[in-house]
Amino acid sequence: MLLTATRLVKEFAGFRAVDGVDLRVPAGATLAIIGPNGAGKTTLFNLLSGFVKPSAGSIAFNGNDITELDAASVARLGLVRSFQITSVFPHVSVRDNVKIALLAKHPQARSFWDSASAADFLDEPADALLDKLRLSAHADRLAAELPYGRKRALELAVTLALDPLLLLLDEPTSGLGTEDVDPIIELVAEAAQGRTVVLVEHNMNVVERLAQHVVVLQYGKVICEGSYASVHDDARVVEAYLGGIDA
Repeated sequence: MLLTATRLVKEFAGFRAVDGVDLRVPAGATLAIIGPNGAGKTTLFNLLSGFVKPSAGSIAFNGNDITELDAASVARLGLVRSFQITSVFPHVSVRDNVKIALLAKHPQARSFWDSASAADFLDEPADALLDKLRLSAHADRLAAELPYGRKRALELAVTLALDPLLLLLDEPTSGLGTEDVDPIIELVAEAAQGRTVVLVEHNMNVVERLAQHVVVLQYGKVICEGSYASVHDDARVVEAYLGGIDA
């Protein structure tokens, strides 16, 4: 297994947001974590990516115990996360956003800030990635000028520039208009080729099209898992969503 969480618990002032979760993610799989608002999905992502520390349990990634590592250390091992809200540099060009990410894995990382031309050697790989994410026409625009759907595509480009072994995507279609959902699904599907992906997603059409395995959370616990077809009509899943859990 590339990623394993064992009996993972996170408490906040006595409230268990994640309550004894076991998770197994094989290399090359695309796994979706779903559940109603307040189910613990984002907290679980925060735990897996090192943004918060578990109250109990353990996390292993690619043969390493990452339970106590911070987010930067986890990312350096190849487990990289995106967020619901775009997290690109708004007043930097689209190309330079990607180059900054590429430099994070390069020994000349400081040179980007020292000289305008010091990172020119990364123009070619940056442009190749922008072409793959269908952003070539926007390479010289400021990120702030992009339509929201293109900003999500840029965030994916920045994340892929870090060359992750495992990509955590937190609601990649959140806030998108109907016309932007299909292009993002296609981009995520392409990004998942030869890579392991775990996504939190509220749009069941997205889950059905992307995920081979689905894990359903409720009240911080795994209540069901399996293929999309097997969980879709499961009585526990139907009850969880119709129960209208508050955020």
